[in-house]
Amino acid sequence: MKLSFSGCDQYEAGDRYQFSTGFEEWWAKELGKRIPDSKAFEKEHGKSWGLAFAFRAPGGNRKPRLLGPFDERHLKWREWYIELPSFRYKSPDPKAYVPLLRQFLNQLAIVLEREQVDATKLRKDSELLLQRFASQRGMLERDDLEDFMAAELKKDRNRAMESNRLLKADSDIGGRLKNLRRKYQLKFGVAFDAAGKQRRGKDWLSDYVVVDLTVALRSKKGEIPDDLYRNAIEIFKHAEKILKRSRTFFCFRMAPDLKGQAWSLAMLLGSRDLAGRHELIRHTAAEFLPLMIGNASFKAQYRDVAHTLCLYSHRDKCIYAFAFEAAIEFNEHYRDSDEVEQSVLSDKCGEDILGMSGVHLGNLNYWLKRDREAIPHWQRAADAGQPEALMCIAGAHARLGNLEQAFRFCKRAIEQGVSRKLLDDPDFAELRRHPLFAKLKATPGTKRNPPPAPLSPKWAMPKNLRELVEKNDGMWEDERWKPVLLTVVSDKSIRGRKIPWSWLLEFDPYDKRVKAAGKQIKARGVEPDGHAWSNLIEKEFAKCHPELARQFDSDSEMSTCVVSVKSESACKKLMELIWSLIV
Repeated sequence: MKLSFSGCDQYEAGDRYQFSTGFEEWWAKELGKRIPDSKAFEKEHGKSWGLAFAFRAPGGNRKPRLLGPFDERHLKWREWYIELPSFRYKSPDPKAYVPLLRQFLNQLAIVLEREQVDATKLRKDSELLLQRFASQRGMLERDDLEDFMAAELKKDRNRAMESNRLLKADSDIGGRLKNLRRKYQLKFGVAFDAAGKQRRGKDWLSDYVVVDLTVALRSKKGEIPDDLYRNAIEIFKHAEKILKRSRTFFCFRMAPDLKGQAWSLAMLLGSRDLAGRHELIRHTAAEFLPLMIGNASFKAQYRDVAHTLCLYSHRDKCIYAFAFEAAIEFNEHYRDSDEVEQSVLSDKCGEDILGMSGVHLGNLNYWLKRDREAIPHWQRAADAGQPEALMCIAGAHARLGNLEQAFRFCKRAIEQGVSRKLLDDPDFAELRRHPLFAKLKATPGTKRNPPPAPLSPKWAMPKNLRELVEKNDGMWEDERWKPVLLTVVSDKSIRGRKIPWSWLLEFDPYDKRVKAAGKQIKARGVEPDGHAWSNLIEKEFAKCHPELARQFDSDSEMSTCVVSVKSESACKKLMELIWSLIV
């Protein structure tokens, strides 16, 4: 009977140490001496089958738990995962890990007994093994990833602090800030400075800066004071000249206070905006402000997304405005920030932002009782995939007395799956009395989307897969699902943990067979590279198969998307998902 011990297969963020390869080899050797062959196991599974096990101590876990067994029939392995109570790997001393490993040995004995394997010798020698482990060297290795990330963050903060000193040392900026502080509470500084020479990148991506000015507006008038706005623009113009970056962004933010902001209204300005477009952004922000401060109904509707950002898109020649759950800070590097931040900084606003902005600006005009002005915004949202906006357009037409138009948009909304309950809104009171309203009851709901394309060819693994993997130096490739390459790997190490088998799926995101499918990513304003594809696949896989989400891993680069799981059954589901996304 073969045995495979993979050590700890999962570490939590913040763990400072990991078990080394030497740890796994030592324990595999010692356990192999104490776990005998089992005729009962061989009779049930066959002589060529093996028993594999690993342990983990995930955050929040309170008591031991056994996960398994999982049978890899083609590879002829029966796998068990031993979950132990939460444990932090912070000590360089092996003695600190003895209590954890004692629990592991206890649970392993239970696994062996369930598999009809004699655990007597293991139980007898457990304390001896733990004593020997505590005196061994090379059992642990330091994980310096957290140190590296902390050093990078420190570099970012130091660059921002140096830029802050340059700005505050300027007499014009200092004088204007001093005058403003006589009337307003404010914070001013550099939120992020990429400083190109310190980062790999091209053009402005590695040489840009974000300057933030946050002002506490205690007045309930709901207006942007002219003196405040004019001084802010002049401060930004001087900051741009002093910092001399390839691109400079300014976030001018208004909030009720400087800490624990209940709401905020931010304007994102760039150098091109300062030449004239900033007045358009100010005008839009000035219309939102009184609603955010004094309109109870508006505040109730947006209580969960009370932070609004306004900006001008020079690519699309229009204003965008949308709401967030938390205030957007722009304090991370472009490549580390989320899709929305990347979209607005690069002026590549895709369908997600078109939809969010169309809804938000349409609602703004609704609350200002400007139905005709609201309709084009809601139409842009509907065109970007927000079918609820069609019902909003219908309500606007109903309020304007255009009942035939209201009926037409209600019908389209219902056909796209919008709830009929929205027709109970007071806005549709007149439409409900119109003869056309009865026809809406016969309007069918959403048509079902066609099922995703089936795998071609169908999923089928060779019966001698284990033999094929061993013959090819622990690796076997299958190109039947081009452009996706399937690779089965033996004894692969992923992020510091060793696992018996790994099932990898790999494809080139710029392959012309994948390029068309990448439009759904590009529509969000994000480059459809390997990282973007990996993020999309991980999100969809967790949504479709939450029970398998913990198996998912990624080793993608910009030019290649590489994702992996630990079992054949999970790989089949992952392949089906990827196939549905790219075919």
